[in-house]
Amino acid sequence: MKPMTLQDKQDEKGRLLSAYKAGERQRWADLCEEEPRFPRIKSELRKMRNPTALLVRLSDSWVRRAPMEHRRAMLRLIDKHANRECRFAGRPILDDPVPPGRNVFLVAREMLAVR
Repeated sequence: MKPMTLQDKQDEKGRLLSAYKAGERQRWADLCEEEPRFPRIKSELRKMRNPTALLVRLSDSWVRRAPMEHRRAMLRLIDKHANRECRFAGRPILDDPVPPGRNVFLVAREMLAVR
């Protein structure tokens, strides 16, 4: 077996990334087909700037009683939103609090009972 060149490795990495992204798009499409409220939730999250308001809305949401896969998807959306807000504010994305501190992701994970 001949060794892979740098170009071969980069090509393989590009193929794997494309396959991963296609799989994620398909999972999102399947999830939206199961639960048609997810696209609206995603667009509403983009407009929310106050983390406390986000958690209040989540506490009264149907998502807390949804199947585990839906709760995990919601937690991923919240995590992406929190990262986007950190970038927008100029803070580091990985903003892990020191215990007993908590951030939006940790509180949402507790509310949704996702482990």
